[in-house]
Amino acid sequence: MTSRIHKTVVLFWFYKEFNICRDRLLFFKKFNPDVEIYGLYGGELTDLEMARDCTKGLVNDFYHFDKPENKRWKWEHGDEMLIDWYRQQGHKISFDSVFILQWDMLIFSPLETLTRTLTQNQAILSGCRNLEPLKAFWPWYDTKKNQQLKSYLSDTFNYTGPLLACLFIVVILPRKFFAYYEKNNYPFDAFLEYKIPSILAAMSIEIIENEQATPFWYAERHAKFIPCQKRNLIAVGQGVEPAIIAWNVNQENGRKLFHPVYISNDKVLSYIDSSSKYKITFSLLLLNVKLFCKYLIKKWF
Repeated sequence: MTSRIHKTVVLFWFYKEFNICRDRLLFFKKFNPDVEIYGLYGGELTDLEMARDCTKGLVNDFYHFDKPENKRWKWEHGDEMLIDWYRQQGHKISFDSVFILQWDMLIFSPLETLTRTLTQNQAILSGCRNLEPLKAFWPWYDTKKNQQLKSYLSDTFNYTGPLLACLFIVVILPRKFFAYYEKNNYPFDAFLEYKIPSILAAMSIEIIENEQATPFWYAERHAKFIPCQKRNLIAVGQGVEPAIIAWNVNQENGRKLFHPVYISNDKVLSYIDSSSKYKITFSLLLLNVKLFCKYLIKKWF
């Protein structure tokens, strides 16, 4: 008897830079021609038609979050847009898990490199770890909200384990997570980067590790020096340098996921095609020297 194939669909989450968004979708489809992609627009409603047009012919369906919340709210509570998408549209779709493809993520590999070992009721979250040790440096650590979340998890799931945290960059969530909140109230106060992993733990959803999903914790940059080549996934700060992308793409075992990438695909690909190995190596050397000096200053002072 043949085992059923695990089906992952893509939810393209975007809100601006529509020309780049269309290029990102086209580039993603080169590696994943048969993967179903659904659009989730969470930007200004005045730009709705431009958002719809930029995905035309590239997504199976398009959904927009139509509640009148401001940009800050949408950034901090993006998970509520994901739940809204499932309640209104996603529940009609056949899938086992959802990969959240953000507009500023550039991927040079098939999605299957992330999902080939994924099974039902498993998730991938970049940098998932215990929340408590992060209190010394993570700006989202909030004692009051943490306690509220703990009470919610205890009352709802009888969960008394630790709260978890992640960086919301590489995200694959199972249907079980969405299905529960189709009919149940979703907690609102806690930030998504520790709300989601903590809820998954409380729901007994295993969060598995994947080397391609290993991020650089920008807020923890004083802890130890991480070469720029491995700073390909960052939640905040400046966009990933083209030299970092080029070096990794040209390495057989290099990383293939990059976030955030603010420049166009054409500029990234032009840099890769036109830059010599020497130029890329020299650029990385200069960048590492600069980063190491910053690391020493942060560490000493």
